[in-house]
Amino acid sequence: MTHTPLALRVLEAYGGATLWTKASEMTAEFSLSGIGLMLKRRPKLENAILEMDIQHQYIKITPIGNDLGYSGVLDGDTVHIENSEGIIKRERYNARMYFPYGRRLFYWDDLDMTYVAGYLLWNILAFPALLTRDDIHWSEKTPCVLTAEFPPTFHTHCRVQHFHIDPVTCLIQQQTFVPEVVSGSMHVVQNFSDFHSTGTIPFPTSSTYTFGKSLEVGALQKTFATVDIHGMQIT
Repeated sequence: MTHTPLALRVLEAYGGATLWTKASEMTAEFSLSGIGLMLKRRPKLENAILEMDIQHQYIKITPIGNDLGYSGVLDGDTVHIENSEGIIKRERYNARMYFPYGRRLFYWDDLDMTYVAGYLLWNILAFPALLTRDDIHWSEKTPCVLTAEFPPTFHTHCRVQHFHIDPVTCLIQQQTFVPEVVSGSMHVVQNFSDFHSTGTIPFPTSSTYTFGKSLEVGALQKTFATVDIHGMQIT
């Protein structure tokens, strides 16, 4: 694989390429809230638990809705709901194909939430590992911005995304993208802050989602969702 100079510095800041190519699994405690969930008639997730595979797009979120005994699982392009015994209660193949129209303009069920929250959280926490993948093309168009071109089969916000890097810490500061599961014409900025470390690995304890193409000084910022990571562990 080929890394840009900026990508190499970012990987080093996150613990190094070797760590992220060998890392297998991650667990984390998180909360997800905001008006964006209310608009889709979803409850906020407070102190929920996620278990994910770092190298493959698999993530399990418990709970995924109001029933505390049910988990949502994203495994590639398939989502399912399972109970505490691991028995699958509902399942949906090709989950992305149903977005964004029809009832999903107004309401997400547990399977919809599993898909969106699943890829969203997986992409946040697996970000350093994304820099080591051969199926994602990274380029450096400006000194502090990495642009990623994702393959069509990858579950993420959109095909092309921009990652703004702090020039001092080399940690991710902002991410800009089009949230295709909501609208193909909307632009969103994800702002990362309050980095903590588990061992030598930094992670953002807070990220907010704001409408717009950039967080310019003095710009009107309307935050519609917030993700708080309370703790994480890699194995």
